[in-house]
Amino acid sequence: MRRLLTLAMLVAGMWMLPMEASAQFSLGGLWNAITGEDDDEPSRYEELADDAPDYDDILGTWYYSHAKVDYFGDSKLAEVAISELNSVAQDLLNSYDVDEGLFKITVKRNGTIVGALDDETLSGEFTYDSSDAEIELYVTIDGTQLSCDGYVEQYNNRLKVYLEVEDLLSAYKSLGVSYDASIVSLAREVASRFGDVYVAINFSRS
Repeated sequence: MRRLLTLAMLVAGMWMLPMEASAQFSLGGLWNAITGEDDDEPSRYEELADDAPDYDDILGTWYYSHAKVDYFGDSKLAEVAISELNSVAQDLLNSYDVDEGLFKITVKRNGTIVGALDDETLSGEFTYDSSDAEIELYVTIDGTQLSCDGYVEQYNNRLKVYLEVEDLLSAYKSLGVSYDASIVSLAREVASRFGDVYVAINFSRS
């Protein structure tokens, strides 16, 4: 069951590779992002609220497509850094055989959600507010109660679930999974410093 949570945690783990990822940075892209900032643009939270799907639109079975780390804040430095690290995050997922179509979730009208990966299943509960696209997930793993806040975006036959990195890191630590404490501390420090950092998990109907 812990492997299901690791699906999201692997993406957050991109922070473990700052040296390798830094070599991929484009200084030109960074400069354009910094100089092109527009304070009049709506925030990501406002955009999600404006396009929030109805409750019925998120129901059903969804298959994992891909995942990345996303940033909702207004620091262009953080935004560019995270976008440049997405390929690293995807490589981490691929190294654990988390490929398109292997992981699926079923979102039910009664407020329960069931995830399945290979022969493992995990059930939990959720609440969804269609006024601002906010979702709260609750699950119990090995007797430990976990929760995670985030947002939902739905269009055509695609569903994107944004989960707060800080919540995921706290949940991972609560499970007592073996990890390098310095690495997790670094990830939490980065997420805390910038804020508004999410793991964006993409699903499709088929």
